[in-house]
Amino acid sequence: GMALWAQGNLEEAGDAFRTALDLDPELAEAHLGVGEVEYARGNYDLAAESFSAVLRLEPENAQALNSLGWAEYYRDRREAACRHFREAVRLAPWLAEAHDGVGWCHIENDAPEEAVKAFQTAIEMDPNLAQGYNGLGWAYYYLDRFDEAVSAFEAALDLDPTLIEAQVGLEMVHLAQGK
Repeated sequence: GMALWAQGNLEEAGDAFRTALDLDPELAEAHLGVGEVEYARGNYDLAAESFSAVLRLEPENAQALNSLGWAEYYRDRREAACRHFREAVRLAPWLAEAHDGVGWCHIENDAPEEAVKAFQTAIEMDPNLAQGYNGLGWAYYYLDRFDEAVSAFEAALDLDPTLIEAQVGLEMVHLAQGK
């Protein structure tokens, strides 16, 4: 399943993970794999079910906590998402995506200064995390620190030219600056 997932073959990866679960329903890695496949498909309810199954088997699985956080975030269950991100950071302080999630929680809670710190930590953990730079750009935007926002959005787009949120962020900065 993981090899197929790494190749971007969601359909076959999902089938492989489900076959593994048929053989061993207690296989946390297979539940995690199903969750990641469903998340990539935008099936956040199914993804959350799978990540929750991992956590029933392995309550301190930081990757599952982080992934459940993102599934909850996109299900508009922000408080639950933030709890999961914070717990993932506690268990695995090196997990960049969890720091990124904490940053978005700070944005949601109107604390952009705290968000800047979380996004900077995410970027320190993974300098290739386009989403971290995107979040940093938005935090700077909300602080009216437009030059820094532009730099962060441009860094995000250098890493992932298809990142719509960063493209929108750049446009918002230009509008705010009257350009």
